Amino acid sequence: MATGHRQGAQPPAPPARRPPTLVPLPDGELNRIPYAALSDPSNPSQRLVQAVQLRLLTSGRDLLPGEPSSAGQLPLVVAGPDFGGARPWAALPAAAQEGQQVASQLKATLIAGTAATTTALKQARGPSVLHVASHGFFLPAANGGDPLLDSGLVLAGANRSGLPNQPSAAPTTATRKSGAGDDGYLTAKEAAQLQLDGTQLVVLSACDTGSGTVQGGEGVYGLQRALTVAGARSTLLSLWKVDDDATAQFMRRFYDLLKAGKGRMEALVQVQEEFRTNPPVRDWRDHKYWAAWQLSGDVAPLPGL
Repeated sequence: MATGHRQGAQPPAPPARRPPTLVPLPDGELNRIPYAALSDPSNPSQRLVQAVQLRLLTSGRDLLPGEPSSAGQLPLVVAGPDFGGARPWAALPAAAQEGQQVASQLKATLIAGTAATTTALKQARGPSVLHVASHGFFLPAANGGDPLLDSGLVLAGANRSGLPNQPSAAPTTATRKSGAGDDGYLTAKEAAQLQLDGTQLVVLSACDTGSGTVQGGEGVYGLQRALTVAGARSTLLSLWKVDDDATAQFMRRFYDLLKAGKGRMEALVQVQEEFRTNPPVRDWRDHKYWAAWQLSGDVAPLPGL
C-alpha cells in the first residue's frame, strides 16, 4: 500500500512563525521611552512592536497568573467631570462624548458630570475594566515631599480647590494626606488604595497619566505603580499631553478591536498603526497623537468583553 499523502491533497502548511517576545522591565528614564514609536533596527520602515511581541512590565508580579474576574463585575467608565468652573481645568467635551461611546461599547456603568467625583471612584469595587476620561496632572511639589502626591487625575469639583501640590493649595494637600474630604483630585497615593482586585484593564484617557517622579532602581512613582499596587492586571496610560478629539477616536477603535477578540497589546499596536498610516484626520499621523499610549502588564485578550 502506498504511503504518503492522499492523491490531490497538499501537505499541511507549516505553522506561522511567531515573532519573538520582548519583555522589558524599564527603570529610571527608560520608563519615558515611547516604545510604540521606535523603529525596528533590522527594518526601519516598520515599528519595533510590529517585529516583536512587546510586553512591558512594572514588576516581576506582572508575570504571575492573575485571578479571573468575578461574575457580575461590570466595566466602569468615569468621564467628562464637571470641574466646577472654567479654571484652572477647562471642560473636555470630547471626553464626555468618549465616555458615552465607551460605556455603550462595553455595556458599562457610566459616571459623568458632577457625579464623576473622587469619592465615586474610590467606591468602585473591582470593575473588570476601568476607563477614566478627564485631565491628568504631573506637578512635582517645589519642596519635594511624597512623590505619589505629584501626579493624579482631575475629577469633579477640582476647580474649587485650585491646582494640586502648589503653595496656595496647602489645605488641599493636607486634606489629601489625611484621606478626608473630596477636593476633586485623585492622587497616585490615593489610587494605590482603590479596590481593583479582579480589574483586568485600567485605561486613563488623559494627559500625562504615565508620568511620575523617577527614582533610580525604584522606577516611576506615579499612577502606573499605584494602579498595579491596587490590583490592576494591566494599564494603558499616556506619556505626554494628548489631543482630546484624537484620543476619543483612538479609544473607540481600541475597544472595537478588544471586543473583536484581539489581545490588549495586539489591539493597541493595530490602532497605533492605523493612526500612523491612515488616521481619520490627516494630521493625526504625527506620533504625538498616537505614540503616547503605553500598555503595561497583561497583554492577553479580554474574554467576555
